[in-house]
Order: sequence, then structure tokens, then C-alpha cells
Amino acid sequence: MSKPLTDNKPSVSVFMITYNHEKFIVKSIESVLMQKTDFPVEIVIGEDCSTDGTAAIIQEYERKHPDKIKAKYHRPNLGVLGNLIDTLNRCQGKYIAMLEGDDYWNDPLKLQKQVDILERNPQYGGAAHSVRVVDSKDQERPSWYPVPKTNELNTVLMIWDDYFQTCSFMFRRELVSKLDWSDVTGIVGIDRYLMLSASVFGDIHYVPENWATHVKHPGGVSSAASFQESYIRLVNFGAGFLGAREVARRNGKKFHLFDPKMATTNFALFLALIREKKPVKALTFLLRAVGYALHAPCQFVSQRLLRSYRRSTPGQG
Repeated sequence: MSKPLTDNKPSVSVFMITYNHEKFIVKSIESVLMQKTDFPVEIVIGEDCSTDGTAAIIQEYERKHPDKIKAKYHRPNLGVLGNLIDTLNRCQGKYIAMLEGDDYWNDPLKLQKQVDILERNPQYGGAAHSVRVVDSKDQERPSWYPVPKTNELNTVLMIWDDYFQTCSFMFRRELVSKLDWSDVTGIVGIDRYLMLSASVFGDIHYVPENWATHVKHPGGVSSAASFQESYIRLVNFGAGFLGAREVARRNGKKFHLFDPKMATTNFALFLALIREKKPVKALTFLLRAVGYALHAPCQFVSQRLLRSYRRSTPGQG
């Protein structure tokens, strides 16, 4: 096991934002406290003016673990983005592990394993893993996260699909200083923005093992009806792309996509901008989506014809 230098600071900050998670927060916090590590860990909580007993539960844990738990109780409610930014800025660790107040970790070595991966591989922008999905009664539910064919997820792969859940993600804290939150103002799914932005600076290492559990319940965003859920995911897709593209541009990084995927990407950007009430700019992306939708099949056919020609013509590579 590696021992990262901490300078008396925690090596890992567990980032936890919560709102009305009274039924889940105990299991979430306990899953962090059970972690076995050879480095210090802090739990940084943003409690966003819950109307149930969430705040009282956190206060009790804070009294029991004052050296480990650092909670802030927002009055009035800041909303998801405001709470997220404030909580991220309070994280002091070299690495930040994300865990929302209604999810929990299964493996007591989860943090240790991910820190070891990132310490040994400075080229990685972050680390993630597969998760178990359950309902509020702890009954198994199908996971909608596809298993990637590679352990190294680059930006192109991550734009194309959601391979991992927020509660599995760990990234380097230095990423926070490279973000501009005006890129995603008014957009839901800010975790998508963080994941894509991290991948701009290095691949995300993926482990196909369930070290965490995602709870799908009526109060969660992912529990919406199927059509609404698909719409939200597509909007998040576009929003995350827009924000991460700006992060790449400001830091001199490339951010390219394969042409066949551009139709879907541009349509997602169209939806994201409609949500932001920017119809003129949105129309540009809608026209691009139509253009790519027509272009991709033509490109596919032309490539097939070219390959056939080369195979049938001597001396052609």
C-alpha cells in the first residue's frame, strides 16, 4: 500500500452533499467510517437545508467524530450547484472521493485501492468502478451502466456513454482549480461535468468490481419515469460536454469526437441549451445534429466502398 505525502492534511476528502436523506445518511456515513486506510480521511458534508431529520443525524456524527467529519448546514437552501461548489472548495485532500448522502460503499478497502491506483499511475485523471444498484428496500435492480471493454476510459468513450456512477468516482483535487462553474450554470448533472473534465487531463481507470451501492429511490433524480430519465441523461450528456470542452480549451487540451457520434452529441447540446433558455445558440447545434445524421451514413458507405476497392485492386493498401 502506498502512503501519499499529506503535509498534515487528509490524503482523501470524501465529498458528500445531502438533502432529505434521513432514511439513507446513516448507512452512507458508516460506509466511510468503516474504511481501512494507511492515510487520513476527512468527510466533508454539505447539508442543504433538509426538511427532515438529516441535519440532526449529521450533527450527532459530527459530535462523535469531530476530527474526521466537517459539515456545513446551509440556511437557506443553496441548490445542487451552490452546495456542490461550496463543499468541493472545503475539501483539503490530495484526492476527492464522491459519495452522495443516499448511496454507500460496500468494500472497506475501496478508498485504499483507488488511492493506490492513482499514486502508482500519475497519468490517470481519476478512478472509478462498477456499482450495485438497489431500491429503497435494498432489493437488487438492473444496472443501466454498461461494462466498458477497457479499463482506461478516455474522453471520447466517456462522452459516448455513462460507464460509472457518482459514488464510485475519485479524482485529483487539483482539478477543482481548473474549473469554471459559469460553464454549467443552470444545468443538472454536475457530476457529469466533473467526470468529463477529469478525463481531459488523463484517462479514468475503471475496475469492474462492485465496491459501492447506488440507491434508486423516489426522491432521487435517477428514479424519474423512463422518458423523463432518458431526457435528463441526454441533457446531462450535452451539459457535461459543453463544460468539459471549455475546460479543455482553457488548458490547451484536445477535445475531439469521432464523426459517427457527433449527431447524438450535437442533439444533446441542443437540448442542454434549450434548458438554459438559449434558443438561438441551440438552433445551431440542432442544425449540426441533422447534418451529422445525414453525413455519418454517407461516410460509412464511402469507407466500405473504399475498403472494397482497395481489396480488389492490386498494390492498394
